[in-house]
Amino acid sequence: METILTQEQEVTTIGGKFQLIYELLMSHFPRDEGIGDYFGIRIQQYEKNNESVVDKSEAPGVTENYEQAIRLFLLFVRETVMPVHLYELIDDWQSAFFSDL
Repeated sequence: METILTQEQEVTTIGGKFQLIYELLMSHFPRDEGIGDYFGIRIQQYEKNNESVVDKSEAPGVTENYEQAIRLFLLFVRETVMPVHLYELIDDWQSAFFSDL
């Protein structure tokens, strides 16, 4: 898995100040499954004054479409999505996307 885009931002919550690191991930399909790439998102949450990880989530196989991955990534950064909500939001997004098929 390769990180192709990273964004960081500071957020203040009831629990204190945190640093969020958003990463857009790219992986390649195994040879026996075809040719192409797929994209995912990782969110890590650190205490602002400490290097320790508070929480992290990773959704590696979200989409094969690069443009969709970028839009989703930028939306998550803009809306300050926390790691605890990543899986639910990905599930909602995929449900909305695939309901039109």
